[in-house]
Amino acid sequence: TIIEFGLKAHEWTQNNLKVGIVASDIAKGFYQFFKDNGFEKNYLYGPCHGTGLIEVEAPWMETSSDYVLEPNMTFQ
Repeated sequence: TIIEFGLKAHEWTQNNLKVGIVASDIAKGFYQFFKDNGFEKNYLYGPCHGTGLIEVEAPWMETSSDYVLEPNMTFQ
C-alpha cells in the first residue's frame, strides 16, 4: 500500500544520508526509488528540508541542490 511505501521511502532516505554526499544525489536516488517501486505518479518533492522557525524551511534537497552534506546538518 501507499502507507507502507511511504515508510520504505523514509527508511531509504535515512539509510542514504551520509556526510560528503551531494544533496542532489540524494534527491535523484529518492526519485529513482519512487520509479523503481511504481510510485512515480505519487512523487511530490524531494526527501528532506531544513528545520527551524517555519514549516518546510530551506535548505531543501532537490535534484538541483549543489551543496555537500556536512557533519551535524539537520534535516526533516
